Amino acid sequence: MLVGANGAGKSTLLRLVAGLSRPSDGEVQINGHDLQDAPEARSAIGLLSHQTLLYDELTARENLCFFARLYGLHNVQERLDEALAE
Repeated sequence: MLVGANGAGKSTLLRLVAGLSRPSDGEVQINGHDLQDAPEARSAIGLLSHQTLLYDELTARENLCFFARLYGLHNVQERLDEALAE
């Protein structure tokens, strides 16, 4: 749980950890790995927001492909085809 006064930086911290923002100075580390350089660190992070994080101009499939590639998944089209066929 992350608790703090209004303006204390809670949202900023969460955006940094989720990789949605970059620090203006220093680095963000997860389990000793720099978040910007370590795909294994990024793969350990999830994000659930109260705001929609989808791109309106993309289809549902295109949004899935975009975020899958963002997280370094391979064979995205084939994996989507398999998942949607189930």
